[in-house]
Amino acid sequence: MALFSIGRHESENGLVIGLCDASILGKTISCNEASLFVDPRFYGGSLINEDQLEDAFHSAYVINILGNDAVKACEAKNLIKKDSARSICGILHVQLLIGQP
Repeated sequence: MALFSIGRHESENGLVIGLCDASILGKTISCNEASLFVDPRFYGGSLINEDQLEDAFHSAYVINILGNDAVKACEAKNLIKKDSARSICGILHVQLLIGQP
């Protein structure tokens, strides 16, 4: 079972979550002229598995999901719409704005 790294951040509008594949945390993803650093300050904090995703998103205002495994697991759990992801250098990414808590 895949592991995901999750960071939880309180903002004035509510809880912001950064979720990524644990295997890409701290890495820089580059292609052509694009580059993306998977910052542990945002996406780091604790490790969870697929069974913990739904509870992890509870009461979130914004959710950022980065990584092919993370996006596919969220799709499989019906937490995001299938095919809602964009690809950044071959890595899937979804940003959800849930709204005011």
